[in-house]
Amino acid sequence: MWTELIEISKANANKNKQINLKELFNDVDNWGINFKKYCSEARNKFGYNSEFFKQLPIDNIIELLQKSSAANIYQFKFGLHDIYYMGNLKDFFAEDLESIKDFRKKIENITFENNPVLCKAALMYLKEEVDRIIEGLEA
Repeated sequence: MWTELIEISKANANKNKQINLKELFNDVDNWGINFKKYCSEARNKFGYNSEFFKQLPIDNIIELLQKSSAANIYQFKFGLHDIYYMGNLKDFFAEDLESIKDFRKKIENITFENNPVLCKAALMYLKEEVDRIIEGLEA
C-alpha cells in the first residue's frame, strides 16, 4: 500500500514538474532567463529522480534557440549547469543520457535568425556544457 502511494505521489510530482517546465518556454523573449531561474530554485526544492532533461520540450527549445538572443542561450546553458553540476551525474540522472545525446545532435546544425555571430558563440558554449553532461553520465 505504501509503495503504491509513493509511486502515485512521484507520478503526480513529475506531471506537475512537466507542466511547469513547458510553461517556462512560452515567453519567447525570456525563456532562457525563466529556465535558469527555475533550475536555480528547483535544484534546492526537488529531489533527483534520475530524469530532468527527459521532461523538457526539446523540439520547442530547438525552435527557441533558432530565434533566440545570445543571452537566452547562455541562460539556458547556466540553467543546465545548475542541475547537472555534480561529479556523479549518472547516479542521479541516468535516464537523461539518451535525451541529452539526441538534443546534442539536434543542436549541431542550428542556424540563427538574429545576431548570428553572438548566438553561434553562445551555442558553442552550450554544446560544451552538453558534452560535459554527457561525459558525466557516461562515466
